[in-house]
Amino acid sequence: DDYRVLRADSSRTVIEALRYRRPDLLVLDLRMADAEGGVPLIEKIQEIFPGSRIPIIGLSSDPSADPERLTHLGVDRFITKPFSLSLLRSVARELLDAYRPA
Repeated sequence: DDYRVLRADSSRTVIEALRYRRPDLLVLDLRMADAEGGVPLIEKIQEIFPGSRIPIIGLSSDPSADPERLTHLGVDRFITKPFSLSLLRSVARELLDAYRPA
């Protein structure tokens, strides 16, 4: 698979990038180092693109994270670290196919 990846190390960088481009898929570390990461970042993304669903894969090393709450917030799939690259690719492909315009 051939993807163009934009990397962001902070929530601020994510928000800035989203102001200029609507991604086909977001892969978010739910425990970003800054205070605005995780749930607050997901909520901000929903504000930037109201009514326009962007598929989100949430990554976390916290196995006690609440997948039901994350789903309610807009996370399509939750993957616990560590994970294989093949799993991430498979989930990304599944979501890209599911959200592809008809």
